[in-house]
Amino acid sequence: MITRNLIKRVLAMLVIFVMSANSVIAAEKNEPIKMLFIGNSFTQLHNIPDQVRDFAERGNPGLKMETMRVIYGGSQAERHWNNYGTANLLNLSDLKREDLEKQKKTMTEDAEALRRVLDQAKIENKKINPKTDRHRGHFKRAVENHDQWMELLDNPPTFDYVVLQSYRDEIGGLKSPYAEYARKFAKVIHNRKAKMILYATAQREQNGEALTELPDSKPVMEKAEYLAKLGNELDALVVPVSLAIHKLREKRLDLKTRYSNDGHLNNVCAYLTLCCFYGTLFDKSPVGLDLREINGWTNRNDKEGNPMHQVFDEKTATTLQQSAWEAVQEMKELQKRIATE
Repeated sequence: MITRNLIKRVLAMLVIFVMSANSVIAAEKNEPIKMLFIGNSFTQLHNIPDQVRDFAERGNPGLKMETMRVIYGGSQAERHWNNYGTANLLNLSDLKREDLEKQKKTMTEDAEALRRVLDQAKIENKKINPKTDRHRGHFKRAVENHDQWMELLDNPPTFDYVVLQSYRDEIGGLKSPYAEYARKFAKVIHNRKAKMILYATAQREQNGEALTELPDSKPVMEKAEYLAKLGNELDALVVPVSLAIHKLREKRLDLKTRYSNDGHLNNVCAYLTLCCFYGTLFDKSPVGLDLREINGWTNRNDKEGNPMHQVFDEKTATTLQQSAWEAVQEMKELQKRIATE
């Protein structure tokens, strides 16, 4: 007789199997792991794609990773899907040159329409949202991307993982814009036999100054639960940055996780994010990983005028690694529990 408890146990075993299979690609693949990152400056600023590669290769000797990215500053998944044709990169094997030319024509017309709006506002001395001009620039960049993708039509790229970044589009949980467009991207990603990764950024949870007390965990856990549900629904991995920030605060209230004069993740939060990626991808702890350097690719200063390149002391790096791993484990346990409810 099949009982409700038996069904729950079977479901739990299936979830454990699927989640354990996350690392099969990474651990057993003889060819380089190929990852596509879809996002905005929260992916680009600290060169998250290449630093994820560095962490992966450092922690898994012999493993190789190749990364690609589609980045439009300030853009959410909705614009990637509706305006900039990002899904075309995933669908190249089913597209022809004329399909991409048609998309280019539409985006060029949209950019021209925005230019006319901007010109008219200038004539009438009207204020206009600065994002309008940025949006116009993104259309031009998207046209350039499509030109590059045309060169790949004879040998379309394939991906093992596709990362979809969130950005201020998570309010509403499973009914949020992020969830809506994650579902759309998930269909394309799964059709390409790739694994989806939900990179859940944490603008609302980040702090630009040191804290004196631990903030309420309820909003963080509500967000974690919705992401766990979405991850289960889409058979996706979840990089739980906000949960990792909370774990970090339980240990160190003095560490800032964003710039004091800008909403972007700072070096601390970027390193924490990379540790979350590592733990999520390989289902193993980043604690003890011999890589305490971040942003080693640049000599630029950050938003506060400090060097972006930083080597954390061992104690701080260990704290960040531990916090990330605790968050990754908690997210996986949360996904297992939700699957059996």
